[in-house]
Amino acid sequence: MPSQPDQQPVIVRPGDGASYRTPYGDVLAWIAGGSDTNGGFSLHERTAPPGSRSTPHAHHRLVEAFCVLEGKLQFAVGGERVAAVSGTFVLAPKGVQHAWHNATDRPARALVFFSPPAERGYFEEMHAIMERPGAPDVDALQALNATYGWA
Repeated sequence: MPSQPDQQPVIVRPGDGASYRTPYGDVLAWIAGGSDTNGGFSLHERTAPPGSRSTPHAHHRLVEAFCVLEGKLQFAVGGERVAAVSGTFVLAPKGVQHAWHNATDRPARALVFFSPPAERGYFEEMHAIMERPGAPDVDALQALNATYGWA
């Protein structure tokens, strides 16, 4: 007799998930989180408009990986610079400083994986901070990072 699966299949169609603004100027479309992947990973799609960029950072409890789907992103990861075109995969291991930048005049899209999974609440709270009138509240963003253990 076949064994029962640990979880049910998950199907997410384009536009099904929530989207979250970040302080980097991009938007993350949530695809799957830890509850969907039995705690294995989280996955979202980043849409980065021209000029958007992250600050250099490292995650001390998460691996972050990117697969560029469209456009071109510049990465700095572990002291190496990478011009990532569609199909390029970039992995930032735990504790390795990394950053991305869309230096082109066209939007770029990438799938972003976190393992263990990033918590959806982090992105929900970040989005709420970004939706407040005026410039992003840097103190609130730093407090959010500390709350969720993001470096």
